[in-house]
Amino acid sequence: MKPIEKAAALDALGEDLELIHNAVRNGWQDYLDVFTPAQRMKLSSRSRASVVNDLIVDRARMAFDGHLRAECLDINKMFVVAFQGGIAVRFKKLDEGFVASGIPTGQAMEFVRQGALPGIGDGIHLHAGYRLDEFETELEGIYLTCPRGRSANYWWHELGVDEDEGRGTTVVLPFEPPGPLSPVDRPFRIVRRDGEEKDAADKQ
Repeated sequence: MKPIEKAAALDALGEDLELIHNAVRNGWQDYLDVFTPAQRMKLSSRSRASVVNDLIVDRARMAFDGHLRAECLDINKMFVVAFQGGIAVRFKKLDEGFVASGIPTGQAMEFVRQGALPGIGDGIHLHAGYRLDEFETELEGIYLTCPRGRSANYWWHELGVDEDEGRGTTVVLPFEPPGPLSPVDRPFRIVRRDGEEKDAADKQ
């Protein structure tokens, strides 16, 4: 499926961008409130990311439970918020390239490849996520991204950190267009009739 343009996605989500932003921001704040600095130091990066994700998901459930234009879904233990109009949002920690971290399960790969999943069909998949500062003690930023396979995005948009920045910046941020997909992101190979193999284009 052709990915949704950034302007169209932001317009479709409208005021719900603030709810998405606040779920991430408040989930991180819950982590700071629940764990003392000494306890945080004992957590590995993976453990911290798991705890923060659980708290963000809990905030998202509270924000979108009973929402008129969205539904909270658990697809084989994968939590998404599905919006009217075909947009599905998943909450993740992002790396330095604005790519979501996590275990590349089959359905996780379908999500980032914009493939069909039970309950959300052929909709557009987005990540709402956060990045930490170099010391991994504070939020560096909260972002909305449109994944293009496992290691790239079609686009990303900064939602800010502070509460009053929930709809994000209007400035077009510099972002180098993604190059060709790596072999791990290509779902199959095409074999021509003459026997020559060719990498398949990602069906996004």
